[in-house]
Amino acid sequence: MEYKPTPKFQAHVDTSLESKVAKEIQQSFAQRYPGSIEHCLRLLTERLQLGLDKRGISDLTDVGSWKISPQDLLALSQSLELLDQIHRRNTKE
Repeated sequence: MEYKPTPKFQAHVDTSLESKVAKEIQQSFAQRYPGSIEHCLRLLTERLQLGLDKRGISDLTDVGSWKISPQDLLALSQSLELLDQIHRRNTKE
């Protein structure tokens, strides 16, 4: 009796379905992206404003009495600037 190897079958990969799903995800993100950037800008602005509020509680000459540290103020300001640049670039028409 002669040995015959079993034929190997490969599953057909439907790349069109994967491509369609990836495209839908990309389009969905692109539609939500501008709103997400604006939302983050609002959150950063509110947080920075709360940190800069020095009414009655803080002594401007004593950094230890501030609501947030100078490093946090710097990080928030830089983040706000970068997000604003991204937002302006994306909304430029």
